This record gives sequence, structure tokens and C-alpha cells, in this order.
Amino acid sequence: MMDLYLRAVEYSLNETSYEAALAGLRYGINRRPDGLGFMISGFDDKLSVLSAAVVEALLTTELTDERLELLRQELIRKWRNSTQDTPYIQLMREVGLLLNTTAWQPARLADELEKLDFSTFRQYVKTIFNGASLELLASGNLQVEEVKVLAQSLSEQLASGNPADWLPRGIARVAPGEKINAPMSIPHKDAGILRYYQGRDDSVAEAARFMFLRQLIKSPFFHELRTEQQLGYVVAAVDQGLERVPGFGLLVQSPSAPLSRLEQAIDQFLDSYAEQLAAMPAEEFERHRASILTGLTEKPKSLAEQSGRFWTSIDLRDYQFDMRQQLIVEVQNLTHAQMLEVYRNVVVAAGFSMQVDTSAGDFMSGSGLAKERDVYRLPEKM
Repeated sequence: MMDLYLRAVEYSLNETSYEAALAGLRYGINRRPDGLGFMISGFDDKLSVLSAAVVEALLTTELTDERLELLRQELIRKWRNSTQDTPYIQLMREVGLLLNTTAWQPARLADELEKLDFSTFRQYVKTIFNGASLELLASGNLQVEEVKVLAQSLSEQLASGNPADWLPRGIARVAPGEKINAPMSIPHKDAGILRYYQGRDDSVAEAARFMFLRQLIKSPFFHELRTEQQLGYVVAAVDQGLERVPGFGLLVQSPSAPLSRLEQAIDQFLDSYAEQLAAMPAEEFERHRASILTGLTEKPKSLAEQSGRFWTSIDLRDYQFDMRQQLIVEVQNLTHAQMLEVYRNVVVAAGFSMQVDTSAGDFMSGSGLAKERDVYRLPEKM
């Protein structure tokens, strides 16, 4: 229902959005894991005007059944069509949908929206801000006092009642060695596979270890499976961190090799790489460290990028805004011996946490998966 509500709000703001763009302003609204969010940017002298228009739409949008039906069908079409996405995109997306306790697969969203009656939807909209809390980030050419005025206005309009408990967010924990298999039955001529490795905890230290591990693996993995064996045009070691839980995936999509061949190639690479890592010269290891630190210490290139970093911290409840600095310290202190031990324990001994692939099989529900295991929870809100 949240997605349909946001579509209705966007529709009611069509004219305002066009006028705002002409004036150098823009806005965005989206469903978040524990609520909804909206963003406004552009020339500071008119931000309050656009903010007021967006808030009014959030509070007063009312559409006919005919218009709501058109918006519903658009959403259902979008979700149904996600099964036509390129296989590797579906594989990367599925890991988060299965493990995140507040995420649902597109097909399930479409099924539920098809059953929705508009009287239930309208009642939902009337109560959507009951018990709401507000988090606000302002950055750029703004004065503190005007931000305080804006925050007070938004709070009075959107979060004036007694705040309810925040919706608990979390990532389902996969026990070491469990090796979940999640076939997706993707009807495509290519075969695809994603081997996902989940962090053993959600600490910053583990995040640093997994960041280093992916850095070490990504180039030789690509070289061996793409350049040497020519198994596919999509070969990568990808970041699969979910909220505070670190993770990475080994991804291959091939137009020529069957899934069994891709599985074999990944297994063989991981076995052989243990020896390569053990024999890695100190200079090469330090080059990998330097590459990670270059990315972590790079200054934001724009106000938008800087704001994005701040909001990521807020979203992960890093209210001290020091998680990046903690990562830098952890990466600086990791040794070759420690990373070799991590590789042997995580990759060789325990093996993958989950394999998502294009093969035929029974549909796996993310909500069912989360109910059966421990969950990594975010820290409490401030």
C-alpha cells in the first residue's frame, strides 16, 4: 500500500514537479525499510516552498478509483516485469530480498496489490502518519535558524502525535557452513550464479575484513573466469553488504557454459587462490590495502555525495558519523596473516552462505527464511 500511496502523491505533484525543475529545484519520495522518505534539493531560497507543496501532497492527496486503478496496474506491471531483468541483476537483488526482514519479492508485492480494495487503502492513508517520528538532514547553503524553523514545521505536520516504536529492521543470519540454495527459475538462455558470503557478525572490524577480502579476490577472479576461461561477459566479486552486515558475492553470467560448469569453475578458483594468497608478496598486499584506503579517504566530489554519506550514517544509526573512520583504522591494522586466516575460515572452511542461481526449483520466501533464524538488528534509534 505504501508504494501505491507514493505513486498517488507523485501523480498529484506532476505539475509542481515540472515548475520546480524550471526553477532549479527537484524532489524525490521513496519507501524505506521502516517508513517513507522525501528529499528536496536546489536553490535554497525556494526550498521551503517546494517542501510545503510536497508535505501538502503527502497529507491531502485524494484520487478517484479510476486513477488509483491505473496507478495500481502500473505498479503491478513494473513488479511482474522485473522477472525479465537481466539474470545477474535478478541474482544480486534476490539476496537482499531473501535476507532483509522488511523486504519482499516483486511477485509477492504484485500479488498483494492485486487483492487490495480501495476502501482499505484510503483508511490506510488516513492513518499513515499516526505515531510517526521524523529524522531530518539539512546540508548546503542553509542557515541553522531557518533549518530549525523548517524542522519544526515538518514535525508539527507529519509527526505531531505520540511516536510509536520504530519498525524493527534486520538481516537474517546464515550460520557458517549452512549453504542455502535458492534457485530462481529464470527463463533465460544464459546461466547465472551468485555465491554469497555473509559476515560472521555485524561489527566494523568484520566489515573491514570483508572489504579487504573482496579487494584481494576481485581481480584474480575476473582474470581467471572471464579472461582465461571466457565463461561469460559478467564476472565479478560484488559488494553484498546488507545494512550493517558485511558480505560479498561471486557473480557469473554465461551465454555458453551450464550452471554446473560455473559452479565447478568457482570452486576450482577458490581452492587455487588459497595458495596464491599465502604466497602473496608483502608489496602486493600493501597495494591492495592502499587501494581500499584511497576509496575510504577520498573527499566527496559534490554536496550531493557528501549528503549521501551523512544520510547513510543516519540510516545505519551511526549517529557519531565515525563508521568510515573506524573502517579506515581497521583496514590499516589488518595483516597478511589475519587475512589469510579469514579466507581459510570464511571461504574455504565454511563455504558460501547462499547460492542464488538461474536453475529451476521451488520458490523461496524471504519472510519464511527470516522467521527460521537469528536476525542481526540495527542499534536503537536515538
